[in-house]
Amino acid sequence: MENKNKNKRRKSINVRLDDDNYQALNDLKAISGYKTWEDFFVHFINNGRGFQKVYVDKGGVSLKLINHLIKQGNNLNQLAKIANENGKVSDEDAKKIHGFFREVLKVKSTFVKRVKQVGSK
Repeated sequence: MENKNKNKRRKSINVRLDDDNYQALNDLKAISGYKTWEDFFVHFINNGRGFQKVYVDKGGVSLKLINHLIKQGNNLNQLAKIANENGKVSDEDAKKIHGFFREVLKVKSTFVKRVKQVGSK
C-alpha cells in the first residue's frame, strides 16, 4: 500500500542539454558516487552549495605527476632526516632541496596546463 502512495507522489523532470553540459553533469554524478539522478539532485538541493569541481584527465597525466611528486617528497624526507641527525644542512643538500622545489614547480605548471577541470573545455 505504501509503495502505491509513494509512486503517486513522484514527479518527472526532463532537461535538454548540449553535449558538453551533458558530459559535465554525468561526470559530476559519477565523481559524487551517487547511483541515481534522484540521489544526486537531492544532495545538491539539501546542501545548497553544489559540488566541488575536481581535476580529471583521461590520459593519466595527473597520476604520473602525483607519482613524481611522491618520489620528490620521499627524497626530501631523506634529506630532512640527514639534516636532523647532523644538526645542519650541507651546501650539497641545500642544492638538492632547491632542485626538489624546482621539480615541484615544474609538476605544478604541467598539471595546470594539461589537466582540465570537470566541465571546462
